[in-house]
Amino acid sequence: MDFIIRPLEERDLLPLEWGGEYSHFRYKHRTDYDRNLRGEIYYLVADVAGFPAGQIIFKTHDSSPENSYLANGTTRGYLFSLRVHPDYRKQGTGLALTQAAETVLAQKGFKLATICVAKTNTYAKTLYEKWGYQIVRDHIGYWSYQDLDGTTKYHADPEWVMQKTISGLDTA
Repeated sequence: MDFIIRPLEERDLLPLEWGGEYSHFRYKHRTDYDRNLRGEIYYLVADVAGFPAGQIIFKTHDSSPENSYLANGTTRGYLFSLRVHPDYRKQGTGLALTQAAETVLAQKGFKLATICVAKTNTYAKTLYEKWGYQIVRDHIGYWSYQDLDGTTKYHADPEWVMQKTISGLDTA
């Protein structure tokens, strides 16, 4: 399968709903797209013939001081919302997205990348370990989004914080 990793474009927003599976994230996708345009976060997609088959979001700092162990603005960046469409899994798409995010962080002088994984998601945890990430602590991931009907949904997910050294990456 051929794909390219590129920044999210506005034309990707509706296709990122993947035929309705993620339509409840419509407003979140729009908000994240706008945050990406303002430089608050970075948003990459894996493009397969114009279709966003995967995504990853990452940031260099966190506005909450209590979350500086995720992203601190100087040495540590935080990767999140990594997902790959089921038809494109186990083909290197997730790894390519993760490596692209790590490369951008390394080019900006960051030494570490962090990613969180739900404690119940042993498959992803094993995958991240294979990619060089190690558990450094546990964490409750608090997040919310506005559903299609305008209701704000709140989540608190027990997670592992995993970390990887990226300072030695080839960024050429």
